[in-house]
Amino acid sequence: PLGLRGPVARGYGRGGKDLGVPTANLPEDLFGDALRTVDAGVYGAWAKLAGDDPAAEPRPAVVNVGYSPTFVDAENPLKIAEAHLLDYEGGDFYGETMALVLVSRQRPEQKFPDFPTLLANIRNDIDVARRAL
Repeated sequence: PLGLRGPVARGYGRGGKDLGVPTANLPEDLFGDALRTVDAGVYGAWAKLAGDDPAAEPRPAVVNVGYSPTFVDAENPLKIAEAHLLDYEGGDFYGETMALVLVSRQRPEQKFPDFPTLLANIRNDIDVARRAL
């Protein structure tokens, strides 16, 4: 497993606004070296926010590590980690510290032909992570 910990940064806003699957982004400037050792792909993970009750269990998450290749002309130049916290119903937590532990690689990162195909695969990734975690 790979652990990452740092402040949640604003991304492009595409996950929540365009796809209805909000993500918490760990900034590439802090995690570039660590992420270079991780294969691009989708991972099941455990997440914990600094504001969570210390006694609370970590939250299940699905994390894309990579470059967001489906977004033509808006791919990330550096590898980033984008985490979707399963069943999280709180508000934004930009700037809050998040700890992630990547525990299982579900599939390689892929470029999809369109947003409906991307969204269908994200929903499947969420189901796979939910069952695995």
